[in-house]
Amino acid sequence: MILVTLDDIKKTELEKLNNICHPKKLLYVTSLEEVPQKAFSQIEIIITYGEELSSNLIAKMPNLRWIQLFQSGTERLPFQALKDQHITLTNMKTIHAVPMSEYALGMMLRHTLQLERLNQNQLDKYWDSSAMIDEIYQKTVTIFGAGEVGSAIAEKCHLMGMNVIGVNRSGKLRPHFNRMVTLSERDTVIPESDFIILTMPVTTNTKKCFATKEFDLMKENALFINLGRAPLIDEQALKTVLLSNKIGGAVLDVFHQEPLHSQSELWGIKNLFITPHVAAKSPHYISRCLNIFENQYRAYVNNEPLQFKVDLHSGY
Repeated sequence: MILVTLDDIKKTELEKLNNICHPKKLLYVTSLEEVPQKAFSQIEIIITYGEELSSNLIAKMPNLRWIQLFQSGTERLPFQALKDQHITLTNMKTIHAVPMSEYALGMMLRHTLQLERLNQNQLDKYWDSSAMIDEIYQKTVTIFGAGEVGSAIAEKCHLMGMNVIGVNRSGKLRPHFNRMVTLSERDTVIPESDFIILTMPVTTNTKKCFATKEFDLMKENALFINLGRAPLIDEQALKTVLLSNKIGGAVLDVFHQEPLHSQSELWGIKNLFITPHVAAKSPHYISRCLNIFENQYRAYVNNEPLQFKVDLHSGY
């Protein structure tokens, strides 16, 4: 049996998934609480976003062999339970590259072209002939994380004539980057960056890799963008630097508490642009996932290697 827990899948998409998996039985639920107790022992594959999975639930499924995440994030999964039961975990490593790279480019252009100020002038019916917009051409962008998303952002930035610096574990140069450094060398590139974009996973090494020290090194007009995960930054340190106008601004799409509480101080910070974890969203999202899964499933039934396997020890 294949368990599907995607709460936003359309009827036509579910039919396609059913055709891909035939003749295996497909059990579709919007929550794991809907799974009949007698069905747990029959589940071999789970297709999910992974939010509800726990050690206790995994233990109920002795025949579970493979979990296919329809997202890239894995930090909330019960890795010890997966290791104990020798379960294969795969994610959608490439799925976010297009929407997130377009989001990043859009936010950089919004900041550089001063679109917010120009829009406010329009609302105020104010013809400000002194308004000065800038260019991103030849500006420096540093991308923390050179995976699929980081590389897609780098490619677009490179085409726009930007100087593209990457930060990864090895420091090994990758396509579309002009230069690459390791995370431990980040202090050498932060001061020259006009834009800093985070796309890394959360690990013991990357957690709070941007705190007071790093923010203080930034240019006064630089823009900081976090598209990775909230634990990558010290949120209080970012609030402090924004309220003191020490940097040009920030864009956050991820938060420690989601949805962001209405009483959060972040809402009132003028040079902070908040989006509700939508950078990866696209009307093409599920169809792209299904195309990848179809190839994955074909490999699975033929005992061939699966793509995008997550290392259960490192967590990504």
